Amino acid sequence: MKRVLERLLNLLVYLRTSNEGITVDDIRFTVPGYDTSNDVAFHRMFERDKELLRGMGISLTTEQEEDGGIAYFLRPDEYELADPGLTDEEQIALWLATRMVQLDGGGVDEALLKLGGTPGGRSDAEDPTATVGGDSEILALLLDAAGVRQRVSFEYRGRQVTADPLGVLNQRGHWYLIVAGDPEPRPYRVDRGSNWRATGAKGAFVRGPKTRLADALPSAPWELGDEKVDVELLFDPSVAWRASSDLGRDLTPSAEGFRTTIPVANASALVGWLLEYGAEAEIVSPAEVRQHLVDHLAAPA
Repeated sequence: MKRVLERLLNLLVYLRTSNEGITVDDIRFTVPGYDTSNDVAFHRMFERDKELLRGMGISLTTEQEEDGGIAYFLRPDEYELADPGLTDEEQIALWLATRMVQLDGGGVDEALLKLGGTPGGRSDAEDPTATVGGDSEILALLLDAAGVRQRVSFEYRGRQVTADPLGVLNQRGHWYLIVAGDPEPRPYRVDRGSNWRATGAKGAFVRGPKTRLADALPSAPWELGDEKVDVELLFDPSVAWRASSDLGRDLTPSAEGFRTTIPVANASALVGWLLEYGAEAEIVSPAEVRQHLVDHLAAPA
């Protein structure tokens, strides 16, 4: 269910950034989570997602294009909320929910006031059960810039970056700005950037017709990060087939077992995955990543 919600979120974000109609192929090859290799599987998922959106009161508007295809639009005025007329009990329940989940960027109490008031502010001692990342003003700026094809400028890890924004995606609780790259798009984690601003004229760049934003984000959790190192792994022959399937690559046989080298930016995520293999998996190099696994195994349970 988490993957479905993430896919729906990215679908809505993509539709929101476009001022023009979006074709089925645009959605299939741009929104993460859709099956691009099987026509039947993709259309089944897309039809299910449209039904879920309709159930939430969000319907996609369609128009016939000149070539006979169908273009999809998202019109906010067709699903904006009217006053829901909450009772006192419902307002209190909503207030409690906002105290359990904190939205970065603020604005929660202001929204509650619009719905009829809130019984008091947040105490400094309160800790939310969960935090939904992403500053709303920054995300709005990036979404708008991607929609009108206006360049953005920001600081990232001590350097100034000016880039062509293609879209915004959410993966594992973090927002990523996907920008045009040479030759492939590349991601920037929004919470690691600062001084975001749109710059220059609108329509300053052209987005490729088959740009797949999801390809800019690594699928493996240990690849998420900016600085990657090559890590050599060794697997026992009894689990080599499983490791090959998990990694999506062939392993090289050797006298000690089956080897492979993968790029790693998050050593903790790699160690967490390798622990599923027990003694049948080993980090060969580099020494600092291998020590990370050794320290984890030596830690008291």
